Amino acid sequence: MLVEPPEKEVRLEKAPLPSNKWDYQTFKEYLLAQARGREFLLPLNEFPREIEFFEDWHRTFNRMRDATEQDDIERVALVGYRLKQRAIYLPNEHVVARTARKFERGGYRPVDPILTLIQQLSSFAEGLDDSIGILHSHPIEKVFGLRLFGGRLSAGDLHIVLRSACGSMIGVADGRVNSIAFKTRESVVPGDPQDKFYDLWEKEPQPQKLDELLAQKYNIALYKGAINGVLKRV
Repeated sequence: MLVEPPEKEVRLEKAPLPSNKWDYQTFKEYLLAQARGREFLLPLNEFPREIEFFEDWHRTFNRMRDATEQDDIERVALVGYRLKQRAIYLPNEHVVARTARKFERGGYRPVDPILTLIQQLSSFAEGLDDSIGILHSHPIEKVFGLRLFGGRLSAGDLHIVLRSACGSMIGVADGRVNSIAFKTRESVVPGDPQDKFYDLWEKEPQPQKLDELLAQKYNIALYKGAINGVLKRV
């Protein structure tokens, strides 16, 4: 596993967070703080305009993206943590997820929901306190053999972060865009199971903006950025 050594601490409960931009250290300390419980989730309006990643996060996204572009198979990686060491852990290898996408009911959709992978991923959490979030890649959508732009989280992805199946953060490398979503203090938890939630929302007439629509409806903090770039609030 890739281990980020502890650096200077930013005690979130003792000082206000910057509203304009979080450097990576502030971002890491927020992840560690909210891992302690819902009371450490930030209100939606206190998330920053921009978040800067550590190079290991970009490397993880890029490895998953490159592998998925080669075979159209999704990769998934749990983000683990240890509070005592104040460290975030990323896996060196990424679990192979859905083996294909199939065309049904007028659009492409995953063969299996990500939640079916949680037990397979549990080995990454051995020796760690728990998982704090999940990163994954999307195969690039194609129509008549042409690649679409991509660049969004699916309804099923956002269902995961709302139901906290793998922590309160989910990220995706989709096409040339990286996206990250955070559960907030005001987030609305859907009652529907993931497959029903997916089927309901992926029928929207503008799927390219669907994650932005759902972020507004369910009070999710959503960020997007170019490959190796800064994430900007949407």
